[in-house]
Amino acid sequence: MIVSSNTTPLALENSTTRTNCTYGSDYYCMILINVRRSLGIVSIIGTIFVILLIFLLKRYTLLVQRLILYLTISALFDGIGYTIGKYDLTEGFFCTFQGAWLQFFDWMVVVWMCNITANLTWNVVFMRPTNRWFEVFYLSVSFVVPLFFACLPFINDSYGPAGLWCWIDNETVLEKVFRFVTWYIPTYIIVFLMFAVYLMIICRVTMHIRSYDPTNPYSSIQRELLKKEIYPLMKYPCVYLLLNLFPLVNRIQDAIVPKHPIFILALLQAVSSPLLGLCLALVFALDTQTIKELKWSNLKVHVSTCCRKVPQMEEYDVYQGATDYQHEHSIHSNLSEHARLIVDNRHSKVI
Repeated sequence: MIVSSNTTPLALENSTTRTNCTYGSDYYCMILINVRRSLGIVSIIGTIFVILLIFLLKRYTLLVQRLILYLTISALFDGIGYTIGKYDLTEGFFCTFQGAWLQFFDWMVVVWMCNITANLTWNVVFMRPTNRWFEVFYLSVSFVVPLFFACLPFINDSYGPAGLWCWIDNETVLEKVFRFVTWYIPTYIIVFLMFAVYLMIICRVTMHIRSYDPTNPYSSIQRELLKKEIYPLMKYPCVYLLLNLFPLVNRIQDAIVPKHPIFILALLQAVSSPLLGLCLALVFALDTQTIKELKWSNLKVHVSTCCRKVPQMEEYDVYQGATDYQHEHSIHSNLSEHARLIVDNRHSKVI
């Protein structure tokens, strides 16, 4: 039985439905579930907003922006998982489905952040080009790795009620081990490694900038790359780490003292866990280049170009030896694409 959101505490106490509420009153459990669902819906709206902007502004022509698109789509499905819960948590197909859904798409979000970081590392640190096969590899990894970690709990049939929503159960020692082995330990190791990699990328680019040679345009290209791609992309793992601090603390407390949960920790987890999509939308929309393109005059031009065929503009390389941007073979081609977008914007303003 699904209890409506306007049910009174007295009606909940008289209900015979098992809610697995361990916070003293079913009223507090309703607060947690409604907060989680509401923020999940807000997160879904935020991810849809980012997806529409990427297509409207035609950012998908860049590989890095397509990786952000894939990350946002994963966050969209992850947000859906936070809105499909039930009040009467009982073991069964629906509970197992919700737990596996969250495990799969939570991992997919992590893997896409790793793909973004790996792509930047390959371009900036190793100075190697990327092509379409890299994108195919990223897509394959983003499916295989989440599927592996989502299937592991099926070995011991560990999916079940986990507090107020379904995930990996917490009844046995093995199930507690599954929680940390299949989620908390690897994901936080990955996030901290991403921070280390971004620091290495910044040091590498900064070293080239300091050794500036007026006769070599490469230093200007590195400075532009640092501002346009590396700094904005560093915000994504930072947001992810901050949003997962409270869930980690709550799960550690739950693993140590499972019979005495703390309501405020559960509330903080219910608030922070579903907010990834909304935070991704804010990070994307608050980018300086995006803010410029979100001006009403520019938006009208973008909308009009989507409805009619416009003459293709000629593209000019910004450095010697640049390759065609459509192949996306190197950092230089990415910067050439940035230059094309700037020319498009200036042409749009003239129009």
